[in-house]
Amino acid sequence: MLLVFSGILDGVDFSRSTGDLVYEDDEGNTLPYRLFLPENYDENDEYPLVLFFHGAGERGRDNKSQANGGGHIENLFKATQGTVFNGRYKAFLLTPQCPSNDQWVNWPWSRGSYTDIEEPEEGRSMHSALAILDQVIATYPVAIDQIYVTGLSMGGFGTWDSLRRRPGKFAAALPLSGGGNKSQGASFKDVAIWLYHGSSDTVVPIRGADEMENAIATAGGAIEYTRPNTGHSGWGTFYNNRTYRNAAGQPVLEWLFSQTLGGPLQPFAITKMDVSQVDGETEIALRWNSRPRTNYVIQRLQDNGSWTDLPFAVKTLGDTTSTQFRISSEIENSIFRVKEGLPSADLLEDCNVRWLVASDNSIHDTWNARVEPDGAKFFTGVGLGVGFETRPDVFDPLIETYVLDEMLNRNASIYLRYEFNLPPDREYTALDLGMRYDDGFIAYLNGTKIASGNALENSGWDARATRSHPDSKAIEFEIFNLSEFIPILRSEGNVLAIHGMNSSPRGSDFLIEPRLIGEFGGS
Repeated sequence: MLLVFSGILDGVDFSRSTGDLVYEDDEGNTLPYRLFLPENYDENDEYPLVLFFHGAGERGRDNKSQANGGGHIENLFKATQGTVFNGRYKAFLLTPQCPSNDQWVNWPWSRGSYTDIEEPEEGRSMHSALAILDQVIATYPVAIDQIYVTGLSMGGFGTWDSLRRRPGKFAAALPLSGGGNKSQGASFKDVAIWLYHGSSDTVVPIRGADEMENAIATAGGAIEYTRPNTGHSGWGTFYNNRTYRNAAGQPVLEWLFSQTLGGPLQPFAITKMDVSQVDGETEIALRWNSRPRTNYVIQRLQDNGSWTDLPFAVKTLGDTTSTQFRISSEIENSIFRVKEGLPSADLLEDCNVRWLVASDNSIHDTWNARVEPDGAKFFTGVGLGVGFETRPDVFDPLIETYVLDEMLNRNASIYLRYEFNLPPDREYTALDLGMRYDDGFIAYLNGTKIASGNALENSGWDARATRSHPDSKAIEFEIFNLSEFIPILRSEGNVLAIHGMNSSPRGSDFLIEPRLIGEFGGS
């Protein structure tokens, strides 16, 4: 049974859409769809548009399942809403729903990509989806040079097919775990494409994705290609905009929204600076090249060589590409720079971990509260990284507090507490938890569960991780967006509590290292 409360399903708020809409063609064929408007939508402003093609599991007529992509596109939804990533990716999100008896492309998924001779005719649902796109463009203020298409699994096929059916329409595409017409490399070579496909996929063979990349390369094009060691999965990780970056260092959504039909948006650059004296202070006015819907931070070079943020950020919208600020006479002879993004800080920067390997369940219900339980006998460690290795290896440089004697052959679990206060006069606009972990964890913020990995919902005091986390992944920070939990932060007396778990008490290594990054400032 699927229960939907308050019109929200897996993070998708249906009240943000224009309604439960159905398109009908001249022959009476219908296709449900939803159009989501960005937060604080202004009809006088133009917005990019993202067309999303769902997978096979979300087919039907409920006009809801497709909008959350099977739970995989929550971050894409929030990004286009403007409620995460500081609102820099606000856009229309269009989500048509394919009926249960149809596919976006009528081709066997297990056969991967196809040739011109094998190419199916444009499907009824695909034809309707593209007709809906045309209607939306004609009705709403869509930025015509920033229309994007993406989809996963069956929708990955749909993404390639939409590029084929509407050449010159889309500025960029994100095809995930699908296939397309490998005879048409020349048709795709000038489109910005970031391809994703798990190398161990047994549902849609990866050879189809490889063939698409090869076809485009043969035609003289080049695409981004993420090929992780996963199966027919990992889509939520791809869309989270934190895990994968291209060779230029751009996260997925940053790359996507920087694409236009005329080519990538130009990198940020200062084009003019004016300095004047106002009320006894120095006023600096800056102008820069246009980079729509992006935040910038003014920073000053400190004596120790690091950069510090001024306590505000500058937001550019459309052609609004200038700002001014004042500095006191004490710091006039300083070096300033403008950096993209809101100022941020690691809230755990000055923390020393408190830790305990429990011998029974006596404090299991209270160990993660804001106030440490009386008589709990937690130890004070050093820094943030906790773990051990029986032989020094890749974890060794990351571990500051060693717990080998307490965990090995004794208990696969450990309780960790990171207590912190918030710097004064900051309003946080985004919050992310970065986790290096081997093998599993459950994290709590001020007693509220906020994130987990490889852990059962009700893990006990001696719980084991549900599976091993490979060392190659464990040393990379996995990012969990916690912006919805900002309201539970307090000015003083916060605690990030982490129940760390090894896959076995006999495991030869273990690692937990958190980062809690808060972005502050505002528009």
